[in-house]
Amino acid sequence: MSVVPTVFYAYPEALPTMQARGVSVVNTVSEWMSFNDNLKLIVGESSRLDAVNHHYQVNIQSDKLSFLSKRFLLKTNKIYIWRLKRLIRQNPGCVVYTRHLKVASALIADGSLHCSVFYEVHEFFYHSVDTADSVRRGKLKSIEAQVFEGATGLVFWNHNLERLAIKEFPHLQAKRLVATSGIRNVPHSLVASDKPQDRLVYLGSLKAWKGVERLISVFPKTGFSQLAIVGGSSEEISTLKKQCHDLGVAEQVEFLGSISNLEAQQWLIDEASIAVIPLIGGRYAEFSTPIKLFEYMSAGAVVVCPELATVTDYVRDGVEVLCFNQDSNESLIDVLRSVRSLALGERDALSAAAKRRSADFTWRRRAERIHHFTLNPVSDVKAS
Repeated sequence: MSVVPTVFYAYPEALPTMQARGVSVVNTVSEWMSFNDNLKLIVGESSRLDAVNHHYQVNIQSDKLSFLSKRFLLKTNKIYIWRLKRLIRQNPGCVVYTRHLKVASALIADGSLHCSVFYEVHEFFYHSVDTADSVRRGKLKSIEAQVFEGATGLVFWNHNLERLAIKEFPHLQAKRLVATSGIRNVPHSLVASDKPQDRLVYLGSLKAWKGVERLISVFPKTGFSQLAIVGGSSEEISTLKKQCHDLGVAEQVEFLGSISNLEAQQWLIDEASIAVIPLIGGRYAEFSTPIKLFEYMSAGAVVVCPELATVTDYVRDGVEVLCFNQDSNESLIDVLRSVRSLALGERDALSAAAKRRSADFTWRRRAERIHHFTLNPVSDVKAS
């Protein structure tokens, strides 16, 4: 029987967080820990375990969460990395799994460390740098190339990222796996109540590229009578409320603020008939497979989403979801109008197909695939 190595999930930030990456990290780690007793989450900011467990509705044990301070006179990831290296030297042969580029780069560059490094790819950071800043852009790309060539394995958030990596980094050598986002298994006892049929729903971040401003702007032209928005900070909500007031729809748009991940899932089950992902184009469109796609589907909503490879690699337009052209507000309006005109039986068929498909995307399944990949890093050639 082979020995399972110690695994350190290196995450040099604080938890909990209202950002989607916290949902991914904690749910993946929690499921992974349920069948791997040798896994520890190593954070770099002081994090209260009870707050993490409550916010994400998980049960991570106290001996499975460790804190490596980033502070020594100054607060910097370099201190976290230095302390992480010391931990690795105390555990030769360990596995380090991280989604932080500079953590992965530092570990790969240090030839004195006896560990395997697995890097989770969510975007290409050099894309975020203006093309006019060629020096910084080039430096970041070289760091990414170093990680892609030197890591023991790469775990891509979606297939489109993997395709782009193969195209943009010709010397990519690391073994590869695609493991996209997931959902919590919903207990059968959570039965949906009668849902409002004339209301649109959005749940998630209110960052500009998420497209909520766009959704509000097209809402008056869709024929729906209500729009419910869950998530965001008080400042973001205030800005969007002003937009609603200016458009004369303030009485029709409800802002529910931020709620926990599990509360959000139950709210979707009870309240969401038609759920929208109004994601706009731009650099994030190449990288993002939204967690909310599978949350919407699992809740049995009719899902309206952009026709992007990061989405359509996993769902079929007209079968599990209805897609619009992400570059066109008119396309979004047309699709939403078409949803409103669907008979109830047609809506039910879409939502049932979406719910069935969502069962293929759970945090448990994601954790199992990553676990097996770290034990035996063989490229997932079917995903290439």
